[in-house]
Amino acid sequence: MDDCTNRLQRDFQLAVWVASHEGVDLGRIVIPQELWLWSPDGGAAIPAGCYELSELGAKASRYSWPLPVALDIWCRSLGFPARDSWAKLEPVSNALNSQLEKESAFFIRAILIAQSRFSDCFKWIESVTRVVIPLYHEKPSSHDQPTNFRSRTFGNLPGLVQSDIYGGEIQILESLVHESAHNHLEFADAAGPLVDLSVTHLYPSPLRPEPRPLRGILLAYHALAYMCAFYTDAICHAIDETSFCLSELERLRIRLKQAEDVISENAYAFTKGGSAFIEMTREVARYGR
Repeated sequence: MDDCTNRLQRDFQLAVWVASHEGVDLGRIVIPQELWLWSPDGGAAIPAGCYELSELGAKASRYSWPLPVALDIWCRSLGFPARDSWAKLEPVSNALNSQLEKESAFFIRAILIAQSRFSDCFKWIESVTRVVIPLYHEKPSSHDQPTNFRSRTFGNLPGLVQSDIYGGEIQILESLVHESAHNHLEFADAAGPLVDLSVTHLYPSPLRPEPRPLRGILLAYHALAYMCAFYTDAICHAIDETSFCLSELERLRIRLKQAEDVISENAYAFTKGGSAFIEMTREVARYGR
């Protein structure tokens, strides 16, 4: 897609999303070319023409994927191919298609495990994360180490996570917990800054090699608290990967303590809302210990 088509697709998707969540008549929309109407079940192509927005909104919300968190392989919900996504490779060769099918199965099993064995955690995830865009990675040769597992969120794209989906169900769930924690913090911060905006110092980060602003440390602390809680639950449930979970939990607890020390030493720099958010996070961190 060129930039104009990207913008048109994004505006169209936004208008339909608003219409699907509003109970009032929003009038008509004219689209000059065929566009994709994304919905959790994959969606459909909409030919050029004039449409009632309410009807398009109803069409988008009528069908849903069987699972609460949808997998958007081709980035239709965004309107453009995300960096490192499978959509960048479209159309996919037969050789890569089998890799995509295998990874998609990992994701589906991960969601089913979360629903059945981590139900409270999953309710917390799905309250802020509704769409996952899977990232493409080159499969390592037999002599190479796997690439680092990647995941990310964006403050201006609420409800969306971009993530690798290889490596098994527990790795996928850790990624969802990590990025959902970021989404929860972004929502809290949108209601009012959690950190005093006049504080501009940089601090050692438990997750990155370079120093980070205090908000970045809070972002890491909040994610680490929930990741530790997730692995604690996984060990309590005696899942098949207990030894991996134990080693990950030990590693993450060290980083959690590093982040908590920075937070505690700079308590003065947080707003009233930020202090309340930290106290809530501390409760989760205590459980994760």
